[in-house]
Amino acid sequence: MRNEQGYVFFSTLIILSIVLVITVNSINLYVTEKSFVDKTESMYIIDHLLFLAKMDASNILKEEESEDAGVFLYEKGNVVYTIELVGLEQVKVSFIAFGNKGGKGQAYFLYNLSENKITKWSEI
Repeated sequence: MRNEQGYVFFSTLIILSIVLVITVNSINLYVTEKSFVDKTESMYIIDHLLFLAKMDASNILKEEESEDAGVFLYEKGNVVYTIELVGLEQVKVSFIAFGNKGGKGQAYFLYNLSENKITKWSEI
């Protein structure tokens, strides 16, 4: 065995540094992607909650008697709604959705009582 005068140690140190940089960058990329996926999932859950609340509120408005406010409880979160009379035959239903994984969304729609249909939908 001959003396390599530190050449192997230096090469090993460079290779180890490169592997360490690649590992740290991969971990950073994973954390960033995980955060993005969680936020996207929360947004889709809130949108789905608002859709379910819209369907349930439409069914409530088709009945003759309805409450002015209430809460819809769902598996992935809950939605608080309020109903207010805007015109003679039009009501405004406002929603605030809260997801179990965090996140909050707001929307409202105008409902025509004589035609029994939604005339305007808007997310805030």
